[in-house]
Amino acid sequence: MCKVRPTGYQEIPLGTGEAPSVREAVEHLKALTGSSSELRFGVVKKRQLEPELSVADTDILMNMGFRCKYSWKEGFENTVKGEFS
Repeated sequence: MCKVRPTGYQEIPLGTGEAPSVREAVEHLKALTGSSSELRFGVVKKRQLEPELSVADTDILMNMGFRCKYSWKEGFENTVKGEFS
């Protein structure tokens, strides 16, 4: 729960502040789901304007008193299980 409510319009990035690689995230999901899919990383080349890293700046959220309840891994696990509290 946030302790401070923003006034007016303000863009607030959402995220954990962590930036797992696509490979790490996909491999984690594959393990969670028991998938037998063949992962072929690097087959499709990175596009010119694709970012190397995408991570939310959580400073605004933290200043509002917000803290993530789950890590990205726990979020994936809960999503696969269908369990959120």
